[in-house]
Amino acid sequence: MWVVFMIIRMLIRRSQGGGMSNSGVDSTLPTGMAPAAMGETFGGGETARASTAVELTAGIDEIKTHDSAFDPDALITGLQASFYVVQQGWSERRPDLTRSVMADAIWNAHRMQIDGYTRSKQTNLMDGLAIQYANLVAASCDGHHDSIVIRFFVQSADYVTDDQTGKVVRGHKNLEPWCEDWVYQRSARAKTNPEGGLLQRKCPNCGAPLDVEDTGACKFCRAPIMGGDQDWVLVRIDQLPSWEWAMSNIPR
Repeated sequence: MWVVFMIIRMLIRRSQGGGMSNSGVDSTLPTGMAPAAMGETFGGGETARASTAVELTAGIDEIKTHDSAFDPDALITGLQASFYVVQQGWSERRPDLTRSVMADAIWNAHRMQIDGYTRSKQTNLMDGLAIQYANLVAASCDGHHDSIVIRFFVQSADYVTDDQTGKVVRGHKNLEPWCEDWVYQRSARAKTNPEGGLLQRKCPNCGAPLDVEDTGACKFCRAPIMGGDQDWVLVRIDQLPSWEWAMSNIPR
């Protein structure tokens, strides 16, 4: 086993060791199997996963009480596209690509990790990356923020190359399965924009083509748009214990 700790935690050979914080991790995980947590929710609270389909539906309905246009299926489709954007930004060492997906805290750490690879003259590649399944496993509103959790079941290679020699220095090129929970949040005052928002590559404030500064502001209207006040943003990534555990704990 080898492990590289990075903010988007894309490695498929994983260990239970390491120095990542587990604060805010789902309390339904079995003792001793808590995942590494990357990023933090707004307010630092916990985002519990639904244990049954009835519970999940109740959470969806809770969000719909203040956003009747909320459509989980359409949202999942859009978030799968953003998943690939994050992977592309990681392997190409281009944090600018992921600025329109990630909230401030997780993006700043993500950028620092990419900078580390750049300084080391190494690249983490994930050939054959493909989402096998994407499931909504949580939906809730705490009065301040709406929260959803998408469980991604993915297959890819995962290896690190030396930029100068092209040789593999860690990992391997075999395709292997892995899974993670991605937590997205927005303000409870936010509503689905019929004209489109971040997932449609539009500024949720002014409607201009999406172009986000490092500060998280729209380059056109200068409004801060990556703080979740107007649209869904990625705030956390939770590494799960195993594919089998993740599959057996989907709300049914």
